[in-house]
Amino acid sequence: MSSEDVKTKAVNNSIAKLKQILKPEIEQGYELEIEDVALQAVWMLKVDDSFQRAEMGATYIAVDGIMLMFSGKDNTLSPDIANKFGISLFNGVRRKAGSYRIAHSTNYRIPVSDSQKLASQRVND
Repeated sequence: MSSEDVKTKAVNNSIAKLKQILKPEIEQGYELEIEDVALQAVWMLKVDDSFQRAEMGATYIAVDGIMLMFSGKDNTLSPDIANKFGISLFNGVRRKAGSYRIAHSTNYRIPVSDSQKLASQRVND
């Protein structure tokens, strides 16, 4: 393949990957910017062949006594794009982070302040 073919393929693959990963943003009206595509294309051209093998399921590669082990982190998305959108990928899936708060009136747990009161009442009884 010629150098131009490789670049064209990287741009096309970048657009496809960004449309896949940024689907929620695109559905909300975000349009891919040329900078996003350029960052992703440059990242895809820089990514080593071994990371592409890891995408296909390889967990480690050993060559002449040197071993590379891969974590479940997905390296297909440019770190610049991931930081821009606050995306963390694990095995190609967006990770969801969140927290929740439980109202004391709706659960069986005793709040710390009330448990201290109960403990002092038991001692006094």
